Amino acid sequence: YVLNCLFSSITSTGNGGALCCTSSYLLVESTSFFSCKTSGGYGGAIYFSNSGGQCVLHEVCGFDCCTTDSYYGHFVYSYVKNDISSKNYINYSSISRCVNNNYKHTLWLNSGKIFCPSVNLSNNKCKGEFVFCFPLSYSKTVTCR
Repeated sequence: YVLNCLFSSITSTGNGGALCCTSSYLLVESTSFFSCKTSGGYGGAIYFSNSGGQCVLHEVCGFDCCTTDSYYGHFVYSYVKNDISSKNYINYSSISRCVNNNYKHTLWLNSGKIFCPSVNLSNNKCKGEFVFCFPLSYSKTVTCR
């Protein structure tokens, strides 16, 4: 559980420029990520991967975060359990100026119930979709507004 934190100018050569989590659950609330980058992994700011887990980002601010190599998820890479009851949410958040024209996707959301209400994605540049949702076998579990 990460609450009310600021991650600024953090770099990594592995997954997650600022935050790398492989535990069962990740909840990030009221937290900002500024200029966080990874040069050798997924998720410029946040990396979550657990095929039995859940990930929720609530009231998160991201600015100038990216992967600088050929990896996905300039701001977040989230891979959760492939089950309709597994949350893969980004709620009431703003992600801007995540720029890398050579590599793909600002948000990479893989598996589970994908839900993105009230997300502001502005001034981002990438090769491919800004939001890449991959719900696998539950094709009706994606809601992005």
